[in-house]
This record gives sequence, C-alpha cells and structure tokens, in this order.
Amino acid sequence: MKQMEATLLNELRAGDPFTKVGANQFWVLLPGATGENGGLVSRRVFNRFQKEYPKSGAAYTFKSLDLRHIHMNAEEKATEKTERRKA
Repeated sequence: MKQMEATLLNELRAGDPFTKVGANQFWVLLPGATGENGGLVSRRVFNRFQKEYPKSGAAYTFKSLDLRHIHMNAEEKATEKTERRKA
C-alpha cells in the first residue's frame, strides 16, 4: 500500500486529495472530473504503478461515483423546505 500511496502522490494533481480507507483501499477525489477523465486518471495511475513496481502482484480495481447529484438533491431539498416555510 505504501507503493500505491507513492504512485498516487506522484500521479495526481496537487488539488486531488486522497485518503487510505482500511488496510487495502484508497479513495481519490477528482474535483471537476468527468467519468471519462476519471477513467484516464485511473489508467495513468495503474500504468505508472505497473511500470514502477512490475513484480508487486497487487490487484487494482477502479470504481467511479458521481457526487454531483447528491449535492443537487441536497440543494433541492433545502429550497423545498424554505418554500414550505414561506407558504
């Protein structure tokens, strides 16, 4: 996991935070990235990891979650509550 952490530090933009979750997982936030961009970042990280540590034998899985709809739903609910109070 230290090897993956080093790879993430080197391959992500300075403004892309990441954190270790549990013993064998990292979460990476890519503000403003689209699903396509996220896939490109994932491939870049994977390729760099393979190049730097070809004998590691580590498994690598990438999952993407678009958080924009969560933010929009929260805003809509807040607006709805405000409108109900005004009525």
